[in-house]
Amino acid sequence: MSKLCNKYQKLKKQENIAYLFKVGIFYLFLDEDAKKMNQELGLKCTHLNNDVLKCGFPIDSINKYANILKEKKIKFKIIDKEIIDEEENYLNNVKLKKVLNKIKTIDIEKINGLKALQMLNELRDILEQC
Repeated sequence: MSKLCNKYQKLKKQENIAYLFKVGIFYLFLDEDAKKMNQELGLKCTHLNNDVLKCGFPIDSINKYANILKEKKIKFKIIDKEIIDEEENYLNNVKLKKVLNKIKTIDIEKINGLKALQMLNELRDILEQC
């Protein structure tokens, strides 16, 4: 599942309001929020992937739709995709630090072929988790 979908599901567990994701030049509602906005605002739903619906509008229409949502008393929050990317980058940096710390422990003078192979396998396992 995409980072966007994962973030949406995590947010919905925290607070049951409509989440509007800024993605490129569009604002998007996902899944249940998309279904609701299709009914409330007449926004056309399409598929983000096989399991998730989306609907939205260009970013230059935010004032129009924000006013409509407020008039209809629909609570919403705007989530910027860049924030999601920053969180993902942070997590990858933490994993990268694990790899670097592991490399720092290598004593080149005392490592043999078998130990080097084991170390490479450990590093590969850490990197596969990224």
